[in-house]
Amino acid sequence: MKSSLRLAWTCASALCCMVGVGSAQTVRPLVYPVTIEPSDLDDDALYGASVGVDGDRSIVGAPGEDTGRGAIYIHDYVGGVWTAGLRLQASDGQAGDQFGTSVAIVGSTVYVGAPGDDDLGVDAGAVYVYQRIVLFGSPIWVLDQKVFGSDTAAGDRFGSAVAAQVIHLVVGAPNDNAPLSDSGSAYGFENISNTWTQTGKIVPSNPQINEHFGASVDFGGNRAVIGSPDFDNISPPRTNSGRAVIVLRDTSGPGVVWSIQAELNPLDPVTDRRFGASCAIDGTRVIVGAPGAWNFDSEASGAGYVFDLIGTWTQKGKLLPIAGGPSDDFGQGVALLGQSAYLASSEDVVRFEFVFPNWPEKETLEAPFADLVAAPYAELGSALATSGIHLLVGRKSAFASDEGALLAFHNYGGDWNIHTGANAGSNGFAKLRGAGPLVAGTPLTLRFEDGKPLAPATLLIHLGPPSNVPYANGTLRAFPFQTSIALPLDGSGEITLPTVTPAGLAGVQIVLQMLVADANAPLGVGLSNGLEQVFAP
Repeated sequence: MKSSLRLAWTCASALCCMVGVGSAQTVRPLVYPVTIEPSDLDDDALYGASVGVDGDRSIVGAPGEDTGRGAIYIHDYVGGVWTAGLRLQASDGQAGDQFGTSVAIVGSTVYVGAPGDDDLGVDAGAVYVYQRIVLFGSPIWVLDQKVFGSDTAAGDRFGSAVAAQVIHLVVGAPNDNAPLSDSGSAYGFENISNTWTQTGKIVPSNPQINEHFGASVDFGGNRAVIGSPDFDNISPPRTNSGRAVIVLRDTSGPGVVWSIQAELNPLDPVTDRRFGASCAIDGTRVIVGAPGAWNFDSEASGAGYVFDLIGTWTQKGKLLPIAGGPSDDFGQGVALLGQSAYLASSEDVVRFEFVFPNWPEKETLEAPFADLVAAPYAELGSALATSGIHLLVGRKSAFASDEGALLAFHNYGGDWNIHTGANAGSNGFAKLRGAGPLVAGTPLTLRFEDGKPLAPATLLIHLGPPSNVPYANGTLRAFPFQTSIALPLDGSGEITLPTVTPAGLAGVQIVLQMLVADANAPLGVGLSNGLEQVFAP
């Protein structure tokens, strides 16, 4: 078993374009996530197809690993670094089981869906539950139970989605034929006397053929949200419009009763909206992803819908990205925590924050720069999980071989930014913004935001051939040409560079970053995000 881990610190930007002499280009702010990619991945491993996080521990599924037998990787965040962790496979796994298609983690317990498991028939499915124990001073993960539905049968794909909370478990079986072909179902389980016992089976009202109810699930408190992305709206008729239901776990009487409390179906049904492809619940708030929903320009860019329980479940927002475009699949992954909602698209993750009564867009977290010039392998995945401190984004299609990868962001002072290698100031990371022609001898105006504008600052400029820009240990590794300029900032936080590049360089990449003195930051220095642009003077 290999356990080494490759960590690549890379520039991230949705912008990679060439700027000719005399042309102007707006420079966008960047973030620097850590890319986690275990070194032992097979081609088509699909690492990042599923993600879970609880505190400083994460679980990542790789259902295509080992000819589809599947595997999971458990990483711990120790000393500011995600460890190589543990590679875990089912002891009875076989090719095609797709162990790791779905995952969940609660404390020292992990739940792993294997919808291709054949114990009860071809592709009947199963869920594995593992417990972490310490044996002779070393932690190991042992199988606690292999869970099935009471009527799980061939083709159900039980375990395609899982969600857990302490002693409760919800499992989706989107290809269950009860009552109709592939109409789908979900199952509720309780841990009773250390045994996972089914306490309910959930089927939507008016089920449809190929609805795939249970394709997505989430659970919190005594409520679950379950998605049906291929539900066909009846009036007006819309194919694959999708729906979701809220399920209440009731213990007021004898036993446990799982009952549908509400059906969620926004008032703007469109064909192929796929509302319910993803979902998340936190208390009395739910967000449902619809990667085919229309944006303001009637383009199928995707959206997320927020519902609050205010007497009844009421839609309180439709979340659309400011810069969304056709086929972005925005909402293919969602996460919800407190006042923040996170929605993944094929290009980035956007955070929205509830500011009564609206949900304004707050920031965009993007894929590494190297991937953006290696399309079509730049797409983000639909797996998204957050603990409030960590934000993990699975990328099962990363790299030409579909090995997969994971982007790990860390929250410093309320600002999602660089995962490691820099020092957060007392006000979190500052943002460096700018606009202007990036040509030799032409001024570039920069604005330094959210930091300490009157503090002494040093601007770092790195130049070299267009390439990845590794980020490690708080500094950008130098290009062949490098210069540092110490400039005071004025009260507005602005500076103007009289000369951006020396004459004579052609086809180079420029990266700018700011160091600001901050007595409250580690080592007394706060590091801004960066700006980068490729240009050819």
